[in-house]
Amino acid sequence: MDEQKRNELKSESLDAAISLLEDFEHLKMLSTQAETQPLDLRRSSAILRRWLVEDMLRQVANPRLIIKWQTKETSVRIYK
Repeated sequence: MDEQKRNELKSESLDAAISLLEDFEHLKMLSTQAETQPLDLRRSSAILRRWLVEDMLRQVANPRLIIKWQTKETSVRIYK
């Protein structure tokens, strides 16, 4: 993925990234509580479902991670 396309995807997914961080903070706060209410668990379930159904993790992470795949030739050269 070239740098221009990566920047476009970052800007398109900025709102989703902000939402993901807010949801994560909410889940983190709930995990520290000694007792949780059923409504809190229902909201948490909705958050996790949205992450899965809307594929939010991949949408946010893909343009922000740089993954360089090794080819077979580079692996052979490195490990010989």
